[in-house]
Amino acid sequence: MGLWGVLRQVAAAFWPSRGGLSPLQLGDRLLAEGKVREALAAFLRHAEQYPADAADAYCRAAKCCLRVRHQDLPREVVRGKTLAAASSRDAAEQLFRKALTIKPKHFDALIGLSELVPPRSAERLHLLERAIIARPHAPTLLAIGDFYRDVLNEPLRAYHYYQRAQQQSPREREAYRRLAEVCRLLGRENEAKHWLNQLENVSHILDEVYEQQ
Repeated sequence: MGLWGVLRQVAAAFWPSRGGLSPLQLGDRLLAEGKVREALAAFLRHAEQYPADAADAYCRAAKCCLRVRHQDLPREVVRGKTLAAASSRDAAEQLFRKALTIKPKHFDALIGLSELVPPRSAERLHLLERAIIARPHAPTLLAIGDFYRDVLNEPLRAYHYYQRAQQQSPREREAYRRLAEVCRLLGRENEAKHWLNQLENVSHILDEVYEQQ
């Protein structure tokens, strides 16, 4: 029996519906109460009962797996070993992949899986690039830029993504820092100084806003 089959059985047995809540709503409540393992079961149960919401439910379940110690996961046999031995990360990875099988543009699943695959792998870059197509997002743009700069040694392409991050979120300080750094790699010292000056201006504005709150 595969990992998905095991998790499905656990979900079916773990939590009956209560109080008129859907399993997804129940899972959110349990998670807020710190009952992560129970929330995991509720999310998986929701995926079974409500196929239209399955990708969201699998994604929530995957995040739960990452918060549960691997020895606390159910001990049903999975491919000749226990789920606990397979590790929480393995369970989370398979659930993120399950979500993407159903909804290939699911942003949270793309980001979640990108954090589990090898950090210098081509798959991680592909996942991040799919994520920004699904939803332009400054931290993701920065992560792609870092990949091109640090892994592929392509600072000019990194510059492109850092610039998009700055345009997407003009208050994102890290975008200005990265632009200054990559400009120095490209030998653009004057432009690097420009971005550092912009960073100082943005930081000053943001500090004033925080002081007024």
